[in-house]
Parts: sequence; structure tokens; C-alpha cells
Amino acid sequence: MRLARQTPFRHAADQVHSHDETAQLLQALSRMKVSLAGIVGQVRASSDGIATGSAQVATGNANMNAALVEESAAAAERLKMQAARLAEVVHVFRLAEGVSTV
Repeated sequence: MRLARQTPFRHAADQVHSHDETAQLLQALSRMKVSLAGIVGQVRASSDGIATGSAQVATGNANMNAALVEESAAAAERLKMQAARLAEVVHVFRLAEGVSTV
């Protein structure tokens, strides 16, 4: 127990070379700590990857939306021009209807 009180936990298992139950427990806890640190590191790396991927998807969506807005504006302009041309054609027919052949 004296060793446990005097030594920080991370070093206690390294300093115990006995094969009694307490030493085995300290060594097992030390291995678990190392394993947990590895798992936490993997989770952190994975979450960073997810954050990066999410940002890329958001950027792609913004770019796609901008392209769709441009396409819609161009299509609206084409429709406006076609409507104007159609109005001209209809106007010519209306004038023709109003002309008397008498």
C-alpha cells in the first residue's frame, strides 16, 4: 500500500515486480489504461474524419445549389425570350385578323 500512496498510478504497475494478486491487478489496470487511451485516440481520429467529410458535403451542397440557381435563372431568361417571341407572333396574327379585305 505504501507504494500505491507514494507513486502516481501510471507508474505504480511498472514498479511492482511481484506476482501477487495486487501486482497483477495493477498491471491489468495499466494495460486497460493504455488500451482505453488507444480507443479514445481512434474515436477522436474518426470524429475528425466525420467532421471533415461533413464540411465537404456541405460545401458540395452549396456549390450544387449555386449551380442550380444559375441554371434556373438562365432557364427563366430563355422562357422570357420565348414568351416575347410568341407574343410577337401572336400580335402579327391579330393584326392580320383586323385587316379588311373589302
